[in-house]
Amino acid sequence: MDSSSVPEPPASTAEAAEKRRVINVALGLVMFRHNIGQDEAMELLSGVSERTGRSLYDVAADYVEHRRI
Repeated sequence: MDSSSVPEPPASTAEAAEKRRVINVALGLVMFRHNIGQDEAMELLSGVSERTGRSLYDVAADYVEHRRI
């Protein structure tokens, strides 16, 4: 496995908590916009993450900022 494809761990607990918060906000927005449950929202965001090769956090942050996936 190429070391550039391995995600680096968060620098701190605060950074990890902030990333989790952004993911939770995105989940809530997806749930509201698409009238779906939390599991379905996570599947949607995770699917985009897998298809695009981006981290779940990056996908979630973009959704929170731009309201599009």
